[in-house]
Amino acid sequence: MQFLLLVFGAATFEESALKWASQHRQHHLFTDTEHDPYGVDKGFWHAHIGWILFWRHRVNYDNVRDLRKSALVSHQHDHHEWWAIGGGIVLPLLLAWWMGHPLGGFILTVCLRTVIVLHSAFFVNSYAHTYGMKSYDRAASARDNWIGALLTNGEGFHSFHHRFPGDYRNGIRWYHWDPTKWCIYLMSRAGLAWDLKRTSDKHIASAVVQ
Repeated sequence: MQFLLLVFGAATFEESALKWASQHRQHHLFTDTEHDPYGVDKGFWHAHIGWILFWRHRVNYDNVRDLRKSALVSHQHDHHEWWAIGGGIVLPLLLAWWMGHPLGGFILTVCLRTVIVLHSAFFVNSYAHTYGMKSYDRAASARDNWIGALLTNGEGFHSFHHRFPGDYRNGIRWYHWDPTKWCIYLMSRAGLAWDLKRTSDKHIASAVVQ
């Protein structure tokens, strides 16, 4: 399961899992400050894609030493380009060629998919820190919104995610669109994931912004 997640993660062309995790942890630790890699306090455009284009921050790999212990995670990080090309270009093109539509497969599964996936991910950094409800922390920029949830399969419930980052869920209500949460739960039932963190209902209720 870890191998498959690393393959398809690399296929998104969002850098290695180790680098992504390091930046994400830094984002949570320094949200809305100058040390936030993609802080919306520097503007919507910066949070969306400007932080990548200008790349002014330093990646602190000291905060992901626990993940570095995994041989697969380390290999994907050290040879990320090959993982990305294999999962993001070679694999979809082989499937498209097998189906008899190599050109269409390249346009749809490589070019169009990459644009949609990247902007959907960037959307969480920009839109979900600008528009929506501050359901659990009025002081933070993170917000809950349905558009972000639909585009990212759950991450639109960003106020909850920032208030309770250890929880494996984003959408906590039965009607919240969060298939990522459901997949993690099903994997735990199959023994493929464990030690799932779940914030108590009492703790969540006490954090609701009135």
